[in-house]
Amino acid sequence: CNYCPVGEPGQSLSTYDFASDDVPEKNVARVMMRMVNEINGSHLASLEKDDVRRVTCITCHRGIRVPVELDQLLVETHARDGIAAAVAQYRELREAYYGTAAYDFSEGTLLGAGQQIESADDHAAAAELFRLHTEFFPESGNSYMLLGNALVASGERDAGIEALEHALDYATNPRARQRIEQALDAARGEN
Repeated sequence: CNYCPVGEPGQSLSTYDFASDDVPEKNVARVMMRMVNEINGSHLASLEKDDVRRVTCITCHRGIRVPVELDQLLVETHARDGIAAAVAQYRELREAYYGTAAYDFSEGTLLGAGQQIESADDHAAAAELFRLHTEFFPESGNSYMLLGNALVASGERDAGIEALEHALDYATNPRARQRIEQALDAARGEN
Protein backbone atom coordinates (compact mmCIF):
# COMPACT_ATOMS: atom_id res chain seq x y z
CA CYS A 1 0.00 0.00 0.00
CA ASN A 2 1.38 3.45 -0.85
CA TYR A 3 -1.04 5.48 1.27
CA CYS A 4 1.02 6.00 4.46
CA PRO A 5 4.71 5.92 3.47
CA VAL A 6 6.64 8.84 1.99
CA GLY A 7 6.88 8.42 -1.76
CA GLU A 8 5.65 9.52 -5.16
CA PRO A 9 2.29 8.02 -6.23
CA GLY A 10 2.63 5.82 -9.27
CA GLN A 11 6.29 5.03 -8.60
CA SER A 12 7.68 1.67 -7.58
CA LEU A 13 7.27 0.83 -3.89
CA SER A 14 11.06 0.35 -3.76
CA THR A 15 11.39 4.15 -4.02
CA TYR A 16 9.26 4.77 -0.90
CA ASP A 17 10.67 5.66 2.52
CA PHE A 18 8.72 3.29 4.75
CA ALA A 19 10.68 4.27 7.89
CA SER A 20 9.73 7.96 7.68
CA ASP A 21 6.91 9.28 9.87
CA ASP A 22 6.43 12.45 7.81
CA VAL A 23 2.99 11.43 6.52
CA PRO A 24 0.29 12.11 9.15
CA GLU A 25 -1.83 9.22 7.87
CA LYS A 26 0.85 6.84 9.10
CA ASN A 27 0.10 7.78 12.70
CA VAL A 28 -3.62 7.31 12.06
CA ALA A 29 -2.86 3.84 10.68
CA ARG A 30 -0.87 3.00 13.80
CA VAL A 31 -3.75 4.06 16.05
CA MET A 32 -6.14 1.95 13.99
CA MET A 33 -3.83 -1.05 14.13
CA ARG A 34 -3.70 -0.73 17.93
CA MET A 35 -7.51 -0.50 17.95
CA VAL A 36 -7.80 -3.71 15.89
CA ASN A 37 -5.36 -5.49 18.23
CA GLU A 38 -7.35 -4.28 21.25
CA ILE A 39 -10.63 -5.49 19.77
CA ASN A 40 -9.21 -8.89 18.85
CA GLY A 41 -7.06 -9.31 21.97
CA SER A 42 -9.31 -8.00 24.72
CA HIS A 43 -12.89 -7.72 23.58
CA LEU A 44 -13.31 -10.68 21.25
CA ALA A 45 -11.07 -12.94 23.32
CA SER A 46 -13.66 -12.85 26.11
CA LEU A 47 -16.37 -14.33 23.86
CA GLU A 48 -17.18 -17.98 23.26
CA LYS A 49 -14.77 -19.39 20.68
CA ASP A 50 -17.61 -20.50 18.38
CA ASP A 51 -18.92 -16.93 18.15
CA VAL A 52 -15.62 -15.15 17.60
CA ARG A 53 -14.74 -13.55 14.30
CA ARG A 54 -11.42 -11.84 13.86
CA VAL A 55 -11.47 -8.12 13.06
CA THR A 56 -9.09 -6.94 10.34
CA CYS A 57 -8.55 -3.71 8.41
CA ILE A 58 -10.93 -4.95 5.71
CA THR A 59 -13.75 -5.23 8.29
CA CYS A 60 -14.21 -1.46 8.08
CA HIS A 61 -12.18 -0.29 5.11
CA ARG A 62 -13.39 -2.84 2.54
CA GLY A 63 -10.58 -1.82 0.18
CA ILE A 64 -11.00 1.96 0.48
CA ARG A 65 -8.78 4.42 2.33
CA VAL A 66 -11.43 6.23 4.33
CA PRO A 67 -14.31 4.00 5.38
CA VAL A 68 -17.57 5.84 4.85
CA GLU A 69 -21.00 4.58 3.85
CA LEU A 70 -21.92 5.50 0.29
CA ASP A 71 -25.16 7.26 1.20
CA GLN A 72 -23.33 9.48 3.69
CA LEU A 73 -20.60 10.21 1.15
CA LEU A 74 -23.23 11.33 -1.40
CA VAL A 75 -24.97 13.55 1.17
CA GLU A 76 -21.64 15.17 2.08
CA THR A 77 -20.73 15.70 -1.58
CA HIS A 78 -24.13 17.27 -2.24
CA ALA A 79 -23.71 19.64 0.71
CA ARG A 80 -20.21 20.65 -0.39
CA ASP A 81 -20.36 20.57 -4.20
CA GLY A 82 -24.00 20.21 -5.26
CA ILE A 83 -26.22 17.43 -6.53
CA ALA A 84 -24.55 17.16 -9.96
CA ALA A 85 -21.26 16.32 -8.21
CA ALA A 86 -23.00 13.72 -6.02
CA VAL A 87 -24.60 12.08 -9.07
CA ALA A 88 -21.26 12.06 -10.91
CA GLN A 89 -19.55 10.64 -7.82
CA TYR A 90 -22.07 7.80 -7.58
CA ARG A 91 -21.55 6.93 -11.25
CA GLU A 92 -17.75 7.01 -10.87
CA LEU A 93 -17.75 4.89 -7.72
CA ARG A 94 -20.19 2.40 -9.22
CA GLU A 95 -17.99 2.08 -12.30
CA ALA A 96 -14.86 1.56 -10.21
CA TYR A 97 -16.20 -0.54 -7.32
CA TYR A 98 -19.40 -2.33 -8.32
CA GLY A 99 -19.10 -6.01 -7.44
CA THR A 100 -16.62 -5.38 -4.65
CA ALA A 101 -17.27 -4.93 -0.94
CA ALA A 102 -16.08 -1.30 -0.98
CA TYR A 103 -19.51 0.36 -1.22
CA ASP A 104 -23.11 -0.72 -0.90
CA PHE A 105 -24.76 -0.28 -4.29
CA SER A 106 -27.97 -2.02 -3.23
CA GLU A 107 -31.36 -0.42 -3.59
CA GLY A 108 -31.47 1.35 -0.24
CA THR A 109 -28.34 3.47 -0.69
CA LEU A 110 -29.53 6.07 -3.20
CA LEU A 111 -32.97 6.14 -1.62
CA GLY A 112 -31.45 6.74 1.82
CA ALA A 113 -29.22 9.53 0.54
CA GLY A 114 -32.13 11.11 -1.30
CA GLN A 115 -34.32 10.97 1.80
CA GLN A 116 -31.59 12.60 3.90
CA ILE A 117 -31.26 15.40 1.35
CA GLU A 118 -35.02 15.78 1.10
CA SER A 119 -35.33 16.04 4.88
CA ALA A 120 -33.27 19.25 4.54
CA ASP A 121 -35.98 20.57 2.17
CA ASP A 122 -33.90 20.19 -0.99
CA HIS A 123 -36.60 18.35 -2.92
CA ALA A 124 -35.13 19.06 -6.36
CA ALA A 125 -31.76 17.57 -5.39
CA ALA A 126 -33.43 14.56 -3.79
CA ALA A 127 -35.40 14.05 -7.00
CA GLU A 128 -32.12 13.80 -8.92
CA LEU A 129 -30.96 10.91 -6.71
CA PHE A 130 -34.36 9.21 -6.95
CA ARG A 131 -34.24 9.64 -10.74
CA LEU A 132 -30.75 8.09 -10.76
CA HIS A 133 -32.12 5.24 -8.67
CA THR A 134 -34.79 4.50 -11.29
CA GLU A 135 -32.00 4.13 -13.84
CA PHE A 136 -30.33 1.35 -11.86
CA PHE A 137 -33.51 -0.11 -10.32
CA PRO A 138 -36.12 0.45 -13.05
CA GLU A 139 -38.76 -1.77 -11.43
CA SER A 140 -38.68 -0.17 -7.99
CA GLY A 141 -42.08 1.24 -7.16
CA ASN A 142 -40.61 2.85 -4.06
CA SER A 143 -38.14 4.89 -6.10
CA TYR A 144 -40.88 6.17 -8.42
CA MET A 145 -43.03 7.06 -5.42
CA LEU A 146 -40.21 8.97 -3.74
CA LEU A 147 -39.32 10.61 -7.06
CA GLY A 148 -42.93 11.64 -7.63
CA ASN A 149 -43.29 13.12 -4.16
CA ALA A 150 -40.00 15.01 -4.46
CA LEU A 151 -40.95 16.38 -7.88
CA VAL A 152 -44.35 17.56 -6.65
CA ALA A 153 -42.71 19.17 -3.59
CA SER A 154 -40.18 20.93 -5.84
CA GLY A 155 -42.92 22.37 -8.04
CA GLU A 156 -42.77 19.88 -10.90
CA ARG A 157 -46.34 18.71 -10.42
CA ASP A 158 -46.94 17.05 -13.81
CA ALA A 159 -43.65 15.14 -13.75
CA GLY A 160 -44.39 14.12 -10.16
CA ILE A 161 -47.82 12.80 -11.09
CA GLU A 162 -46.27 10.84 -13.97
CA ALA A 163 -43.71 9.26 -11.63
CA LEU A 164 -46.41 8.40 -9.08
CA GLU A 165 -48.53 6.79 -11.79
CA HIS A 166 -45.48 4.79 -12.84
CA ALA A 167 -44.98 3.71 -9.20
CA LEU A 168 -48.41 2.04 -9.32
CA ASP A 169 -47.12 -0.24 -12.09
CA TYR A 170 -44.69 -1.83 -9.65
CA ALA A 171 -46.53 -1.61 -6.33
CA THR A 172 -47.70 -5.07 -5.34
CA ASN A 173 -48.18 -4.40 -1.63
CA PRO A 174 -51.72 -3.13 -0.92
CA ARG A 175 -50.47 -0.64 1.69
CA ALA A 176 -47.87 0.73 -0.74
CA ARG A 177 -50.53 1.08 -3.45
CA GLN A 178 -52.73 2.95 -1.01
CA ARG A 179 -49.91 5.38 -0.12
CA ILE A 180 -49.16 5.99 -3.80
CA GLU A 181 -52.83 6.57 -4.58
CA GLN A 182 -53.06 9.04 -1.68
CA ALA A 183 -49.99 10.87 -2.97
CA LEU A 184 -51.53 10.97 -6.45
CA ASP A 185 -54.80 12.35 -5.09
CA ALA A 186 -52.92 15.04 -3.18
CA ALA A 187 -50.79 15.94 -6.22
CA ARG A 188 -53.88 16.21 -8.40
CA GLY A 189 -55.66 18.26 -5.75
CA GLU A 190 -58.31 15.57 -5.25
CA ASN A 191 -58.19 15.45 -1.44
